[in-house]
Amino acid sequence: SVKHVYLRECMEVLRAYTVEEPSGLAVVLPRLEAVIRRADSDVVSLSVPLMQMLFHLQHCASIPDFDDKRIACMVALICVAKSRPVKYLVEQFYEENYSLQHRSEILRVLALSASELSAVTVTVGGGIDDETLKANAEPKIVPCGTVTKRFTKPKKTVASASRFAPI
Repeated sequence: SVKHVYLRECMEVLRAYTVEEPSGLAVVLPRLEAVIRRADSDVVSLSVPLMQMLFHLQHCASIPDFDDKRIACMVALICVAKSRPVKYLVEQFYEENYSLQHRSEILRVLALSASELSAVTVTVGGGIDDETLKANAEPKIVPCGTVTKRFTKPKKTVASASRFAPI
């Protein structure tokens, strides 16, 4: 088995992948995240074509945790290349030819990427961990220099006939 250590090699395997012959993908997909995060000079320039391949990759049941590995690669790609793959995913989100599953997958990838880039930890269930919630839930006391006092009484409103519906 050949170790794929360059992004272009990995992309060639992704291009050649078929559901009937997943052997190349079984070797590349577990390593692809590490290759992307290594952030060589090709990652930014190849980010959109690679995101297209990963997004449209057909499910392969013979690879354990296929969807998780694919999403981890997409998240790594966004964290390294930033705006270009995000722009592509947002455009795909608003295209008409995608199902709700595809749209929710896009949202999941964007949420995981945002939480990684912001250094907020996300739990397996998709929520923010308890420690982060407690840290952000503490009320912040902001000193208020003056108190606003209203010197006038509010005016009474008078009901009038509506031209759209009776009162």
